[in-house]
Amino acid sequence: MRNGIRALIIKMECAELIREEEKDKYQYIYTLLFEKAITTTILFFLAILFHNMIETLVFSICFIELRKRTGGFHCKSFIGCLVFTVCIYFLILVLGRMVNVSAYPTMHLASCVSAGWIYLIGAVNVPKMHYTKEEYQYQKKTARIIVTIEWIAVIAMILVKIDENIVFFAEFGMVMASISTFGEWYKIHARSSSDANNA
Repeated sequence: MRNGIRALIIKMECAELIREEEKDKYQYIYTLLFEKAITTTILFFLAILFHNMIETLVFSICFIELRKRTGGFHCKSFIGCLVFTVCIYFLILVLGRMVNVSAYPTMHLASCVSAGWIYLIGAVNVPKMHYTKEEYQYQKKTARIIVTIEWIAVIAMILVKIDENIVFFAEFGMVMASISTFGEWYKIHARSSSDANNA
């Protein structure tokens, strides 16, 4: 897969569609898109299998739309990422069926904290993306807008008494995006501290 994407990037460079310094950025983007397409296909196959199509759609929208803007932690390989994602999905399924009504306020609180964290930092500047200052500021602004919209949507669903399981999946998407963002933020800051100490 990676060799195919690399060959595509080389062809784009030869056709002068991208510049030399943009190669890493485009390879990273296309790899992410391809991997997300595979992961999404598998998740929706599982959703059909377990009769959770609406919940899975809600989770995917809340998680993916945030993750695209905030950046976040990545496993070292696509297979590792895929296995991790499927495991998380099964965890949501199990929790969604086991958690009783009295536990929903805890998830509401968790999603509120997650939304607050994303609103606070906006996005992490993933090194491979090579964002300019303006692009990074735009990503942060967009992430804050999206998390605000998602949180308002969650409150609206609660007020109109939408199925609590659907609300649970939406909030879990926000929480997972927040955890992923925190993981990458922590890794970047730990690396910066280590480099400063070694200097």
